[in-house]
Formats: sequence, C-alpha cells, structure tokens
Amino acid sequence: NNNGGGGGNMAAHANAFAAQPVPGLPVLGGMAPDLIGSQDALALSPTGKKGKHYTHEQVEEVRLVVRLFPMFLATCFYWTIYSQMQTLFVSQGMQMNTDLKFKGLGLDLDLSVPPASLSFFDTISIIVLVPLYDKGLVPLLKSKGMNITVLQRIGVGLLLASVSMVVAGLVEMRRLSLAQQGHFTQDGAVDMSVFWQTFQYVLVGASEVFAAIGQIELFYDQAPDSMRSCSSALALLSTAAGGYIAGGLIPLANTITKRLGGKAGGEWIPTDLNKGHLDYFFFCIAILNALNFFYFLWEACKFKYKHIRHGSQQDGGPREAVPGQGGSGKEALGHHSAGVSIPQRRRRGSDDLERTPIRSLMPMGQSPALPGPLR
Repeated sequence: NNNGGGGGNMAAHANAFAAQPVPGLPVLGGMAPDLIGSQDALALSPTGKKGKHYTHEQVEEVRLVVRLFPMFLATCFYWTIYSQMQTLFVSQGMQMNTDLKFKGLGLDLDLSVPPASLSFFDTISIIVLVPLYDKGLVPLLKSKGMNITVLQRIGVGLLLASVSMVVAGLVEMRRLSLAQQGHFTQDGAVDMSVFWQTFQYVLVGASEVFAAIGQIELFYDQAPDSMRSCSSALALLSTAAGGYIAGGLIPLANTITKRLGGKAGGEWIPTDLNKGHLDYFFFCIAILNALNFFYFLWEACKFKYKHIRHGSQQDGGPREAVPGQGGSGKEALGHHSAGVSIPQRRRRGSDDLERTPIRSLMPMGQSPALPGPLR
C-alpha cells in the first residue's frame, strides 16, 4: 500500500474472513481461525500474524484421532497384565515342579518343561477362541436380537484380565503354603506342578480375544483413511506404556512394603519368591485393573461411534458398518452419530475429485513424479 496503511488493511481483511468461522476448528490464542476459500483455515497468532494453513479435512482427521485418547488411557493397564506372562509368571513357574513324566503307549518320558514355554497355552486359547467368538458367540447373539459392540468387547476383556490375576494369586497362595510345609523336590523347587499355571495363561489368552482385538478394531475403524496408521500406532503405544507401568510397579511395591516391614524385610517380590508375597502383588494388580475398568466404563458411556466413510464410500458407495451396530439398536456402551464424510482434495485445474483420500497431513506440492494418491 503506497499510503502506508498496509497494516490496517491487513487487519480489516483478516476480520472480514473471521466473520465466517469454520465449524469444528479449534480456537487458537483466543481467536477463531479464518476461512480461506471454502476449505482452508488460516491460524492467527495472538499478535495477529499469519500462521500455517490447515484444510478443514486435516483438522477433522486430527479430531477423530484425538477423541480416541481416553480409550488409549483406559487400555494401557490391560497391557500391564499381559506383560506378566513374560515376567512374573515365568518367575513363579521357575519355583514350581517342571518335571513331566509319562509312561504308556510304549513311551517312558521324563522331561523338564521350561516355564516360559507355558505361553503356548495362551496362543492355543487364542487360536481356539477366535473362531468360537466369530462363528459361535456373535451369530448366537444376533439370533437373539442382540449385538456386542467393540467397547463391550474390550470391557469383557478387561474383566477376564482381572480374573486371570486372581487365579494367578490363588495358585501362588497354594505354592507358598506348600513351601511353608516343606514340600520341595530334589531340585529345591516347590513340589507343585507348573501346569497349574495353565489356567492363568488361558484366561490371559481369552482376554486378548476380547480386549486386544477389540482395541485394534476400534482404533482402526474409528479413524479416517489417512490417519489409520497413526491411530494404529496409538494402539501399539498403549502396549509399550503397559510394559513400562509393569516395570515400575515391582520396585514401587517392594519399596512400599519394605518400609512397612514384615516377611523377608517386607518385600512382596524378593529374589527368593518363597520368602515373599507374590500373591499379594497379583491381587493388587487385579484391584487396580478393576478400578481401571470403571474408568473405562465412564469413558465408554460417553463415547460416540462415528460412521467413518472409507474408500468408495466417499462416492456414495456402501457404507462401512460400525462394529456392533445392528440388532435391536440398543447399545449398552457408546452412542452412534451421523456419518462423517471428510472432504476430498481437488486436482489442480480439474473439476473432478480425487477418489483416494489424502494420505498425509504434511503439505506436499503436486508433482508428476508422485502417484495420484500422494499428490
């Protein structure tokens, strides 16, 4: 502006656009983002300077993923229980009788079973229960006019995980009782078969069929195409978080119980488990997961399923069904909302819409060297 009024004109221009806010866009610095064209948003800093451009599609995609964070927090502790199979379950098994003797059918077996190999029962339970769930339980519920939603499936898995910890605690109580009575093998292990752990491994496997698979399904289906990898990574991040929580609970429990004094200096998980109280630790984890279950229920009741349209559904094709939808239409957990159709990007110099949704939130210039979905 030759008259030196560029600053004033820029502010007036920004205010003119601010009168048309984009629905659903976050407010940055107390100011509503501007509308540029029909789908672009211009973020203004508190000083009024121009920020980055974000399309309405990009904002909506991020919102769909962010709303899954409460579910992320609610499922972290489940993986704390899952990680016990590779840690304390193995330590418990090493203090039990691992001999396997079999005579018959012309065989005379005398084997020593590695305690870590009992995770085989976890795998077998998953292989058996997944088809039973898909081909047995789901059709049975549908025939009764009922349906199990993804959130209900996760909730059942959380309850089964708590039950597995209770069973592990009961097995440990019996093992400690035999140790106090002096029932030991020649190798110094408690004379109690390691196969008593089978029940807790099977229950963890059953919880995976419900909670683990349900979590992956929820995070994958309730995210737009371009954010599915990010959403799936968020689900995997809960696995890592649960492992870190499990690693921190053991020294925390030992520190607290040591200060309280008692058996073996008060530590629940000493080097010699026969002098500790691993059963108390298992019961404690079961209680913590029960509290986590109530938090999950609170979040699940507020959760709203989104009918995300994927692929050809953007062009009016068949809409992907929300898991658990149907039957009587009455859902115990979560609510259903209208379909979310994320706007698609227009090709430059063309009136046609790209049929492939945008794959990245990163601004990327159009290049003939890139395939259509990445332009």
